[in-house]
Amino acid sequence: MLHVLPPPEFGFAMIEPDSARLSDLLAKRREDVLLELSRVSLPANITSVLRVAEGDAAPAIIDYANRHNVDGVVMPTRGRGRVQRLLLIGSVTMKVLHAMERPVITSVQFSNQVPARPVTHVLCAVDLGPATERVVCAAVHMAARFGARLSIAHAAAVFGHAAGEAYDDAQRDAVIRRLHQRLEELGQRLQVQADTYVEPDQPPRAISSLALKLGADMVVLGRGAADDLIGRLRADAYDIIRLCHCPTMSV
Repeated sequence: MLHVLPPPEFGFAMIEPDSARLSDLLAKRREDVLLELSRVSLPANITSVLRVAEGDAAPAIIDYANRHNVDGVVMPTRGRGRVQRLLLIGSVTMKVLHAMERPVITSVQFSNQVPARPVTHVLCAVDLGPATERVVCAAVHMAARFGARLSIAHAAAVFGHAAGEAYDDAQRDAVIRRLHQRLEELGQRLQVQADTYVEPDQPPRAISSLALKLGADMVVLGRGAADDLIGRLRADAYDIIRLCHCPTMSV
């Protein structure tokens, strides 16, 4: 368990503490945090290591994860509003998701899941792009780890806005059948046993609604690999994380 302390601020102090006093203050801060971490209730079979770092939170988390070769990072997100999200203001989770190479499990609902419920159903959301097989493999591994049921879903975004009105029922059914076929071919190619779903809506609404309908305990999805403004964290991925009732693992 890692907590990152911000650097001390003395902007409004009459005088800055001397080095000895500053050292004592920093040590006291660390002791207080370690004490709080030690009070976190964990199952008896879980052994925890408590760590405190100082500095900018997101880089410190990423640096710790890389140096200690962790399998994944678990952290909450506050689910900030659309304007703040688009401007990338103040979200440590956003920055970690943007830059982290390793899987990140996060949720806006962690506070409602104490104690944590078991993972019995994993929903894997795929866009059928180049990273699809990697995302499915991560979901298969997660489902196997928990002995959970696995479902794979694709959101047919073309039906989720005004462009969808251009399709008649026959065309719509043909497109959905073809998408189902691609999901089934994917499962056969990877030798994966999973229920498949094609949801005719925009990904955030489609996946979050399906996760709730199926009673999924975890959603696995991919992040982009582009180096543009939003980088690895595509807009759809963040909205799915924000809307889902359960934790999401992004890879």
